[in-house]
Amino acid sequence: MNIVSKDAGKEKLVNLRWFDLLIITVILFGNAIYISTTSFFSLSESMLGDPIDYSQSDFWYLLGTQFVFLMVALIYLRLRNYDFSQWHIRITPKAILLGAILFIGAALVFDLYFLLVGCLFPGLWGCDVTSDAWTSLSLWDTVMSADLSLILYALLNGFYEEIFFLGICLSVESKRIFPSFLYSLIVRYSFHTYQGNISAIAIGFILGTIFYLVYIRTGRRNLVPFFVAHSIADILGVGLISYILS
Repeated sequence: MNIVSKDAGKEKLVNLRWFDLLIITVILFGNAIYISTTSFFSLSESMLGDPIDYSQSDFWYLLGTQFVFLMVALIYLRLRNYDFSQWHIRITPKAILLGAILFIGAALVFDLYFLLVGCLFPGLWGCDVTSDAWTSLSLWDTVMSADLSLILYALLNGFYEEIFFLGICLSVESKRIFPSFLYSLIVRYSFHTYQGNISAIAIGFILGTIFYLVYIRTGRRNLVPFFVAHSIADILGVGLISYILS
């Protein structure tokens, strides 16, 4: 009872400091950044672009480790007396629909990005959108191949990443919003380098900027659409041309 009353009398922490962001980054993404960076420097660029075939056990492992890291980060924020009410999380049919629309918009931007890269730098990415890289599976096949481990992991990962990039990184003083946003882009990029620079730039900087701009323009009213869009991308991949052509 005494502990509760003491906490109740404390002023909630609204604006996180730079060291808070750094500590939470290490907790949530330190291991992923290390693995991605070592992969980036140990493999050739052509090998980095190859898709990774995750098994059910891999997804269960990722689900478990992310849950633990997330709990540690939340405990840290609780000890800092962070004001969690800043996170507007409302699960509604409208929010889910907006998440699906956001995914479609981001996927089309990704398709355009890869087409432009392929046309300008054909040695880095082929221009032929009918190649195996674009048409490996139909939309139906991809959805039907998603098992429980992938779906649960995608749901957690959508929350896990976007609560950091949009919920935590933007919980700073207004004059530090933009520098914190730039920091979030670098972090988002840093643990996707194992996919190669072309994909890491798209995920880190393009997707990160799209989500940030939409979140700010919508008044930061609800984080759920961004969780949903991210989760769909984890299941389907961020792109639509391959499904249209398949």
